[in-house]
Amino acid sequence: SSPVITQTVDGNVTINSMTLSPLAGKHVVNFNTQYSSETTGITAQGKADLATLIVELEALPQTATHILALGSETLTAGVYDITGAATGTASTTLTLNAAGNANAIFVFRISTTFIIGASFVIDLINSANPNNVFFVVTGGMTVAASSVLQGTFIGKTTMTTAAGTTVLGRLATVVGALALITTTINKPTLASVQTLGSLESFALFASTAAITN
Repeated sequence: SSPVITQTVDGNVTINSMTLSPLAGKHVVNFNTQYSSETTGITAQGKADLATLIVELEALPQTATHILALGSETLTAGVYDITGAATGTASTTLTLNAAGNANAIFVFRISTTFIIGASFVIDLINSANPNNVFFVVTGGMTVAASSVLQGTFIGKTTMTTAAGTTVLGRLATVVGALALITTTINKPTLASVQTLGSLESFALFASTAAITN
């Protein structure tokens, strides 16, 4: 008979009686399994940790204000406030330079919406850590096709991404839906100078609404 997994497992599971030598490539494997999942407590803790993170980021002293458009520039570490509808200019690069300080933090606080044009790129140099890059968007956030983003993006309302978007970081919403179209997202591996709590385990998090792809 087939082995039965009775313990709680977090990670890869090897079942000795199952063997497969597939050809090179990607394969989908489906199992007839029974499982249980507890999500209520996890979601509640995530909501609390997200709220705490927003409070902490909004309490940081301002380094500078920034014009509405981001892109075609290099910025050093700091807390940047943008008053109005911000944009990531299409086909440009926003370079964040940590000047060799792995603990350098970059925070962008946007008072309304954030609209990112197609093929907008965020590039990190000189020890900049995507886990120390934060965008806090009071309004909705929209990402056009083929953009390459790094950092934690927090939308207080809705957030959408278009086809070909790549994110090294996190996407999170407070009250709105998180809608993705053919988006690749990976969590950063380095530690953050900010306390992320349970959010450290998430690449995508929506406090109250749906996540769709």
